Amino acid sequence: MPTLAWIVLSGVLMSAIALVGSVTLLLPEKYFGRVVLPLVALAAGSLLGGALFHMLPEAVEALGNVLAVYGSLALGFVSFLVLEQFLHWHHCHRSKSAHRPVGYLILMADGCITSSGA
Repeated sequence: MPTLAWIVLSGVLMSAIALVGSVTLLLPEKYFGRVVLPLVALAAGSLLGGALFHMLPEAVEALGNVLAVYGSLALGFVSFLVLEQFLHWHHCHRSKSAHRPVGYLILMADGCITSSGA
């Protein structure tokens, strides 16, 4: 198969995968509730994998294999963990069942980021 065909096929497949998050918004609430957590986990894993497999080796190459690179990585993980816990721990007077899941926002953001090529 020629190289151009592989490039076009890969581009089409990546675009189809990127649209999975957007298509789930069309699902009825009953089915969406079943697939939202695995899809959010997939989105988070994809972003972390992209960061670790692409940016960390480049940072080590640019800055050297020093403790500061790995310390910055650990600090980033802890910072986002604290931020996520802070955003989910909030005071309101609604019942727990009235809280809206953040899954819609995460899936839309992941779909926008992935389909824009970032």
